[in-house]
Amino acid sequence: MINSIQNEYLRVSVNNFGAVLCGVQSVKTGHEFLWQGNPAVWNGQSPVLFPVIGKLLDDKCRIGGKEYEIIRHGIARHRDFTCIEASDNSLTFLKKSDEQTKINYPFDYELYMQFETDENRLKVTHSVKNPNTPIIVERVVKDIDDIVKIVRFDGWQDTIAGVREVKKALRSVVMVKYRIKDKELFDKAYKYIEQYY
Repeated sequence: MINSIQNEYLRVSVNNFGAVLCGVQSVKTGHEFLWQGNPAVWNGQSPVLFPVIGKLLDDKCRIGGKEYEIIRHGIARHRDFTCIEASDNSLTFLKKSDEQTKINYPFDYELYMQFETDENRLKVTHSVKNPNTPIIVERVVKDIDDIVKIVRFDGWQDTIAGVREVKKALRSVVMVKYRIKDKELFDKAYKYIEQYY
């Protein structure tokens, strides 16, 4: 099934099978920006590569002493995703681990794919969640993410004010709200934010 969103600039289409982005088209000109596949060259489009990118030696890996077969680029691109949220400018898809996926990849996971238009831009976000993560860890991470997104700005890492505001926000979550007084944990959290935000 193909799901679509459209604004005044873009029409975006995503296939439930593999959560494959299958169309990014200009509303104004009709121009298709995304490769539409050609069996003579490559008939794919925009596959979701999970849990591996590329090819494993003999398509096999060892996990916990047991051998598993994981084909090139992983298993997600060959699975049906569920569209769990659709709005005027956003589509979110989910694939949860199940008995079938555990034949090749023995871990529990929730793989989210979000496609979001913002004027003439398309933002694609891949998120993997371990459903067995303790809820308190999940809450701390979400709170840090929420508050850092508010105070950060482009190039914040290169300014004294930016570093100060992000550390202050991080401190308000880790040390004040959750009363975690571990400086090493705080420093690791800050380094992660500095690198990925």
